[in-house]
This record gives sequence, C-alpha cells and structure tokens, in this order.
Amino acid sequence: LHQILFPKNIMAAQPKLDFKMLVLPAMLLFSKKIDFKDPEILKLVQGAFITVAVLMLSLYLYVYTLVTSRPDRNKAIWVSKPKPQLPFGLGPPPEAPKPEDFDETTYEKHEKKLLLEAAQSIIMSGAISFFMSIKFNVHMSLLIQSIMMPLNAFDMLVLKKYILGVQKSSDGTNLYNEFLTAPTVKSIEIAEKLKSAGSTLSPAVAQSAISADEPRVVELTDEDVKEVKNSTTSATEID
Repeated sequence: LHQILFPKNIMAAQPKLDFKMLVLPAMLLFSKKIDFKDPEILKLVQGAFITVAVLMLSLYLYVYTLVTSRPDRNKAIWVSKPKPQLPFGLGPPPEAPKPEDFDETTYEKHEKKLLLEAAQSIIMSGAISFFMSIKFNVHMSLLIQSIMMPLNAFDMLVLKKYILGVQKSSDGTNLYNEFLTAPTVKSIEIAEKLKSAGSTLSPAVAQSAISADEPRVVELTDEDVKEVKNSTTSATEID
C-alpha cells in the first residue's frame, strides 16, 4: 500500500551555512574602524541599540495581539519539551523522541511562551550590554546586539507565522512540529518518517523536482495508515 517512493539515489541533505555565524567576525573587523571614544559616535551606537530594541519589543507586542485573536488559539496541541543542545550541530545525535517528551498545551499558550522568552532575552541582553558599556567601557556588545536582534527575530517561528504567513516547516510538517492528538510511539514514528522524507532532498534537487506546495508521498505500512486515519478522525472530532 502506497508504494510510491522517492528515488534511491537522491543526495543526502548538505549542512547549511548559517549567515549569523559570519556576523561576529565581520563586526569585530568593522569595529576597528569605529572610534568608541568619540562621545558623538558612542551616543549614535547607544541610540541605535535602544531604537532596535524598542522596535523589536513593539513587534513582539503586535504579534502578541495577533496570537490572542486567532480563532484556533485554544486548540490543544502537543509540543516537544526543549532539550539542551550544543551549537552548530556539535555533540551526539539526538535520541528518538518518546511520548513522554511532549507537553500538552494550546497554540495561544505556546506562542505566548515563545514571545515572552524572546522579549526577556532582549531585556536581559540589553541590560548586560548597557552595564558593560557604562561600567567597563565595553561598547562592542551594543553594536553586535543591534545587528543580532533582527536576525534572531527572523528565525522565530511565531514571527514567520504571523508576519511572513509561513504555515509549514521547511520539511513540510507542522510549523512547531506539534501533534494535534496525544502522541503515541507509532504516531511519532510516522512523523519522523515524514520529516526525514522532507529533508532527504538537497536544496537544488528539491527546488527543481518538487514544488513547495506539492504533497509528499512516503512509504507507509498498513499499521501506519491505520494510525494516520485514527489521528485524523480524532482531530476532526476535536474541531
């Protein structure tokens, strides 16, 4: 059943270069040309940081109002618990998720949590950067934060959803990798199959072979099909 498969010789996904990895070295080189001892330049840097921070907090507040007005904001979902990870993909490969690794919540609660964490990050980093600038005359962090705050916001899924209109993740699964019914071992296994199928194409092959809007087909067993049908029926009953 459903024996339509992706070709066997498709290239594995290549690691992507994160643009943000280049920001810090570039800013360190650029900072050598900035005279932070000049009071006027220092005021401009501090003013730029405050302006960016206020704009980002205002954007989070605007998205917060959109979150609270969504008709599906009280719909129950199950999202994975955050796990500590090393940067740049270092460390051992992640373990396969289990049903107990998911928390039940709603879209509103989950998205509010994401916005609150982002706002707290801006406030904390801003306070530390200003303290370093005033107390120890270390002004570079203000400049770096002014650049990193918009870049970090662009990576936020909740902003992508409400500002850019993104509804699915890059591999075609739910945006937050959420489950609409309580996850089971079988449903998690199916989700992992679909997720891996969406990431097996290299970017060039994926763009030329399959449209972003075209549904993807993977090999499912009879038990997988039954599980999908049961989950769909449960989600329909909840709606």
